[in-house]
Amino acid sequence: MHSDPGAEAESLAWRAVALAREAGDPELGSAFLDLARAAQAEAEGLRAAETRRREEHQAAEQEEARLRRVAEDEARERATEAAIVEQEQRWLAEERGYADEERHRRARGAGSPAVERPPGERMTGPELYAWRKARGLTQVGLAARLGVSQSTIAKAEAVDGPVPEPLARSWAATR
Repeated sequence: MHSDPGAEAESLAWRAVALAREAGDPELGSAFLDLARAAQAEAEGLRAAETRRREEHQAAEQEEARLRRVAEDEARERATEAAIVEQEQRWLAEERGYADEERHRRARGAGSPAVERPPGERMTGPELYAWRKARGLTQVGLAARLGVSQSTIAKAEAVDGPVPEPLARSWAATR
């Protein structure tokens, strides 16, 4: 435990008062009493200053911890946003890849993915999506051309397997 200089000074002053009283010197006792009271006030002031210093230090530590948590939260948020952006970029690249692949096929004169399939084999959902995107059509636009609803196109594109037969026939009739 550390010593309290104010308490030590206060204790010494009060001992001096007691000694002066024992010696029977009232003037010296009065002077030492004034000194003891001053030492006591100084000790209380030092204790109050130390308490304020501790409270300020504790408040500074709490603020530092709060700022550290905020910085960590912001870093996690930035990392999450970066991951989302990265995923969206991968999806866009994949979409562009489908579209670029379709454009490349058309440039070679190969036609649509469905044309390259053996007779009787239907287009898959991802191929329908790539075909639509390569032609700059929206789901609503393709649905209007085929005489079906937009949700039918969305469902067909979401299926990894062949698109439903009625939709395949509509698509083949309007190509």
